[in-house]
Amino acid sequence: MPAEKHREETLGDDVVRQRLEEADIRVNAERLQILGRLMSNPGQACTAQELYPRGVEESNAAAVSRVYRTLHLLEKKKVIERRVRQVRGRPVFSYVYGAQSAPSRIRFQCRSCGASVVAEDVELREQVAKVGADQGLPVASKEDIVVWIACNRCSAGAPD
Repeated sequence: MPAEKHREETLGDDVVRQRLEEADIRVNAERLQILGRLMSNPGQACTAQELYPRGVEESNAAAVSRVYRTLHLLEKKKVIERRVRQVRGRPVFSYVYGAQSAPSRIRFQCRSCGASVVAEDVELREQVAKVGADQGLPVASKEDIVVWIACNRCSAGAPD
């Protein structure tokens, strides 16, 4: 079924189309739908499964793959933000539009498995940014600071 036939009502296509064009992303029906759903709920995170086109079976590997490719492209172009949280010890990725206006954060990320935790501590972020600036490595105001670590699970399996 073509994407246009099962698109649910979201933000006006012209607004979404303009945002895609501003990010220099080629416009197609699926990108309009995915970004439209995220833009309709700014600041609210959605998982990729929640963004599957209505009427498409999850077992349709091509459709699932297109959703993930679209999300990756939107994230790469800084149109959306990917967030990671732990659910029953496993990382769950969600995507959000409109978080760019929020101040950047400090993210602790495991070098081995990629698990990450976000520190929502503004004072700590400012102190780390000041140290970076004092050392000649200024941090952009909207850029997250990433601290690479080894998580407990990966450290337990690592030889001393």
